[in-house]
Amino acid sequence: MINLYYDTLLENDIPVPNGVTNWEVTKGITRVPYSSDSNSIVEQYTFFFNALKALGCNFQLFSGKETAKNLFYPLEITHNALSNDIANYIPTKTFSRIKKGKMKLLLVMPKVSHDYRYLWRLRKSIDCLEGYGMPREQIYVVLGDLNKTYRTLLNTKNVYGIDWWQIYTQIILLSRYGMQDYRWVFNDRNSYPPGDEKIKKETFDLDNWNPKRLFHAFTGRAKLHNTCFVTDLKYHELDKFGKYSYNIEYADIQHNYKDFRITDKSKGELFIERKKELVKNVTSKSVIMDMSLEQIKKGNQYYMHKSFYEDSLVNIVSDSWMPMMDAHYYEEVNVLAPGKMVWMQIAKGHPFMVLGCLNTIGYITDQGYFSSNWLVDESYSRVSSTTKVSEMICKNLKVLSEYSEQEIKDKVEELKPFLKRNKEKFFSRPNKRKFIILFEEMQYER
Repeated sequence: MINLYYDTLLENDIPVPNGVTNWEVTKGITRVPYSSDSNSIVEQYTFFFNALKALGCNFQLFSGKETAKNLFYPLEITHNALSNDIANYIPTKTFSRIKKGKMKLLLVMPKVSHDYRYLWRLRKSIDCLEGYGMPREQIYVVLGDLNKTYRTLLNTKNVYGIDWWQIYTQIILLSRYGMQDYRWVFNDRNSYPPGDEKIKKETFDLDNWNPKRLFHAFTGRAKLHNTCFVTDLKYHELDKFGKYSYNIEYADIQHNYKDFRITDKSKGELFIERKKELVKNVTSKSVIMDMSLEQIKKGNQYYMHKSFYEDSLVNIVSDSWMPMMDAHYYEEVNVLAPGKMVWMQIAKGHPFMVLGCLNTIGYITDQGYFSSNWLVDESYSRVSSTTKVSEMICKNLKVLSEYSEQEIKDKVEELKPFLKRNKEKFFSRPNKRKFIILFEEMQYER
């Protein structure tokens, strides 16, 4: 049983987000309370709770003087919490109950999985709570990192991970395509049915899949791993075989070709000089893109369009985070948190490669999905070096670029039944088990 404590419960045991002072209730049959506080440190809705409820998890809610074994007080905190005093958002009586061991504070940040600099700020917030008299062992943290990489940094064993983006993507697509009415869970536009005409534009028909180009790369943001990969595409003259984007946010890029995460210096002077030229070329432009500004503004909705899947043989997903060996926190390279664009490929039934966490592909196969190893060499996913991963993905593209038109058609036909099975499994997967396992791991009373 999952036991959660909320300071305020509305009729029919509907929780108001902990940590808010003012709230309202959405109109309609779902009647979901949401925070109307400005500059709040917590999420506007109880996203975490809504997700476990939507997936059919057994839970029990408590309030007032009620108590139970393994009782958690969830605070779904945002990045604002890391520059504010979390203690100010916990009622005095609740804080006292947590201090006395009557329940545990549960800091929920499932969208966060990366970057020791960000997690170091969370460490400082936990230190402050301890300074106010809350024992450190009373504080539990849930991140999106399945490998619990930051236990050392946060100085506590009570750090846990959940596969948030697989859960999120399944729920929004089930709702978007009318399989379940889950609009209330995340209350974002991706969850709302877009209408018949838009659905037609999003429906990737595997049976009629006939790719016109080799790849499409989702490399829009000016991250270090994208700078590395886009310049590698150009170095190997592979950019002509597909589509990619870069710096869609018009960032002021300060990337240096000497950075070991952009240039493999062991490859000789000629390579280094060429990379220097390419890095200067791509980072000096305000934007390189394969889409209009209006399409960019649509964000993930745009990436649901069937053209991204019909037109390419393989997609390269650039995850929001690619852990790199950093001298300040070596363990960071072990982060495992596949992002929503990874799961979008599974949901669409499309082959892909990933610039992302170490062993992402291994995790996907452990989840029961077929990988694309019959199309590409996936050993790149077991390599921690950004430059080597980029080079290996380019090598895969080079091999594919040399296939004849008939060989491509044969590969496509071979792939289809496995991709269809992935899609079926994704939408039918009982992800509530992920919440059950999480709370079983967090049990502190037997």
